[in-house]
Amino acid sequence: MKPNYFLLLPAKSLLFALFCTVFLFGCQSKKPQTQNNQPINQKPTYSVEPQNLASGGQAIVLARDLIQQGDIASAIEILKPFKLDQLKLNEQQLYILARSELAIARDDIEEALFWVSGQYSPLFDRASKPKQMALRYLRSDIATMQRDYLSAARERIFIDGELVGEEKQRNHDVIWNNLLKLDLTELVQFLKDSSGRNSAYSALDIVGWLQLAYQIQNVQGQVYIQQSKLQAWMSSNAGHPAAKMLPTPLVLLSQVLQNQPNQIAVLVPMTGKYAIVGRSLQAGLLSEYYNVASYNQVAPLIKFYDTGVEQLNIVELYKQAVGDGAQFVIGPFFDKPVNELAQYVDLTVPVLFLRSTQNTPAIPEKSLQFDLSLNHEVSRLAQQAYDDGHRNAA
Repeated sequence: MKPNYFLLLPAKSLLFALFCTVFLFGCQSKKPQTQNNQPINQKPTYSVEPQNLASGGQAIVLARDLIQQGDIASAIEILKPFKLDQLKLNEQQLYILARSELAIARDDIEEALFWVSGQYSPLFDRASKPKQMALRYLRSDIATMQRDYLSAARERIFIDGELVGEEKQRNHDVIWNNLLKLDLTELVQFLKDSSGRNSAYSALDIVGWLQLAYQIQNVQGQVYIQQSKLQAWMSSNAGHPAAKMLPTPLVLLSQVLQNQPNQIAVLVPMTGKYAIVGRSLQAGLLSEYYNVASYNQVAPLIKFYDTGVEQLNIVELYKQAVGDGAQFVIGPFFDKPVNELAQYVDLTVPVLFLRSTQNTPAIPEKSLQFDLSLNHEVSRLAQQAYDDGHRNAA
């Protein structure tokens, strides 16, 4: 199992990250997906000319499949001979979708917009539902790349009623991911705009989505209050699609709280040259601990164990913490003890390492990694930039 990683957070937010890791044990790594949930796999290059297929439509479908698989060069070769005005209506629709998908794959937002908006939109007025939905998916993806997150969410909300099961769950997750990228000021303004009788925002359940996003964003990082706000919203919006099928992060919110440990051991340097690291983490964790307690919520007992001692035996320290009643362990922080503990074959209590391990842990299902190193933070920032639609670095 691939280790689970968390984006670097301030020390005071580490407690919430810990709660999340407790629930996420056993999660299998998944192949990367595009916004419309098509897997991206590298496959052998195809060399197929349109005239070798039964119809132009089949050739374009093949080109779309190749685009989703990442074989852009072959897709370009297949699409190259076609001219839009020489195709039947069904083939024109497929061609427009393919050209937009190709533009997105090449990070050409202007080209992608050219195909899915404006003069070609009427061609989809009487298109089949799958094609109309594919068009909406593309418009949503393009809006996300443009950081127009409300428009991206609205496109998905528009077709949500046509979806069921896992596809509907994925759609809710994408809607939620876009809404979370709006800041509070934007959410407040959109909610004000939606109060107008003729407002476009008031349609298609979007007001309920915006209200839910505001309730969660307004108390960001305060997991217990978020849970209370979520329950209140669900009581007032029982018929809303999001209440009937919560986005996955909100499902996890409840499950995280239900599965939190009663006692946590933190293995960090409290003395010696790097005591400042341990003291900073201690201050952050205790700050969040008392913050949780101030809301009359039960927080786990936290015990700190010093890894700054000379001739540290990290395995014995781990055993001591477990013997003291720890149900979850955070740390250690430095490479040597991290790798030593990661290779310990008798881990009985889960460990959240504060540094990436050099090799696969001996017990992967009980080993997670919350990397505090600068290199890992840079890599996560790069991933976030990619998720925001950027394909080139400057």
